[in-house]
Amino acid sequence: EALKMASERYEDYLQSALDKHVVTVVASGLSASDMTTLNSLCSEKSLDGESKLKLAEDIDKSTTICVIPSDSKKKDVVQAAIRSKKAMRSALLGIPMVTPDWLKACKKQRRIVPPSNFIRALPTKSKEIEDSGQSIGGVAKLAAAWKRSPGNPHLPFQNMFFVFCGKFAKYRKTDLIELLKDGGG
Repeated sequence: EALKMASERYEDYLQSALDKHVVTVVASGLSASDMTTLNSLCSEKSLDGESKLKLAEDIDKSTTICVIPSDSKKKDVVQAAIRSKKAMRSALLGIPMVTPDWLKACKKQRRIVPPSNFIRALPTKSKEIEDSGQSIGGVAKLAAAWKRSPGNPHLPFQNMFFVFCGKFAKYRKTDLIELLKDGGG
């Protein structure tokens, strides 16, 4: 059920951007060759059709899609190879994440194509969570929450308050606050 709702959310999200003729893409952890492909696709001469790809530096509510490498060792579910801030924000905001294969498909067809696969999980550092299978489909569950209640999805930190004590490197504290807000805190 969550996978189906997540796919519907992603399809609606991409179609909405295509209707506006701009698909805003954020990249995280891509190889140099994948970045070259993305930059090429963002140039006006590389795609046929009315819609354009626009590369953005960071995730925000205008982001349409996040491109991130996948972990090829995981065969049962498409899992991101890295757990970056951009990947976590995408998951929390219900923004579709795809592998660089999507870039290759767009380049081959010279147009923006619907993704054939979406990232469904982020890697975890917790052996217990990984062994229990709780991390599988976590990204899809968040997207399904956005599909069910677009204006007020039930997010992991919903109705929670946080207090930070101690010293933080400024960027780390800012990143944590941003992720907690994205997650409903």
